[in-house]
Amino acid sequence: MSTSDMRKVANALAYCHLMILTLTLRAGAESPPVIATVFPAGMTLGTSVDVELFGSGIESVSSIGLSVPGSMSERIAPKKFRVTVPVSARPGLYDLWAFGHGGLSAPVRFMVSRRQGFLEPSGDRAGSAKKISLDVSIDGRIFAAGEIDRYVFEARQGQH
Repeated sequence: MSTSDMRKVANALAYCHLMILTLTLRAGAESPPVIATVFPAGMTLGTSVDVELFGSGIESVSSIGLSVPGSMSERIAPKKFRVTVPVSARPGLYDLWAFGHGGLSAPVRFMVSRRQGFLEPSGDRAGSAKKISLDVSIDGRIFAAGEIDRYVFEARQGQH
């Protein structure tokens, strides 16, 4: 066997050893977090909002990342983070990730808008209509079968 062939065999064995070691270490490692939903699912430019993550492995999440240039986030409680987006950012859909002991989650979409946000109040009573103004972004949730969210707003004929 030539020296070149021996090097190839040695490199192949080293690579196999590295792969086995990596798989062994990974088998005992925690899985990355999986984000099922984020509430609220968006925010207004130039503001801060407290978001809550729902999914699996979320308890171990230490930080989140948002693909909005200049955005910042801080952990304020388990599964809750304060996100700040600069007014100079462009409105649109962005990616949000969670970083935990098991690694990086897959991204979920997060809306950044010029419109003022309206969050469904917690402890919402069934049947009570929430008064809103036009040109707002509404973030609400349905928790139980048959739950209905109602909103009321004023409009004039011909108003767009």
